[in-house]
Amino acid sequence: MGGRPRKPMAQKVLQGTFRADRNPVNEPVIAPPKADTVRPPSSLNKWGKQFWKEHYQQLVDAKILTAADMPAFEMMARSWGDYKQADWDITHGDGGKKRTMAQYRSEREYNRKQMPEVMERKESLEAFNRIASQFGMTPVARNKIDIPQKKETDLLSEMYEETRVKA
Repeated sequence: MGGRPRKPMAQKVLQGTFRADRNPVNEPVIAPPKADTVRPPSSLNKWGKQFWKEHYQQLVDAKILTAADMPAFEMMARSWGDYKQADWDITHGDGGKKRTMAQYRSEREYNRKQMPEVMERKESLEAFNRIASQFGMTPVARNKIDIPQKKETDLLSEMYEETRVKA
């Protein structure tokens, strides 16, 4: 199918571009995640769990993360954890001592494309970026979402407007 990919109704409402006449009548409304999904899955490594803890609540509060999105969010956290693990394997030796990329290359005696950690890091970062853009977690993706600011009005102004409209 050609054209732009469809946006969910919630995203259109956040952007202020929602029009009922251009929206599907029966678009599914998906509930937020269940309370038991707040904790990260045990299968994630330490960096994946840290990512989960830092970003889960922000996405739920922004109404971006729903119950149906949990597998994609888990894959995003897993990709981030795999990227960080591969990066740590490159920048630290067997004893946990820091090393440079040149030291890594000389220790491994491979050319750059044959180093498994480098390829794993690259693939994990690409997977993370693909999924993160779907959640609005990259600068370009965030730029597409315009969340309207809540107006702060005082009670006196509201009362004045109400009496003025009735008169």
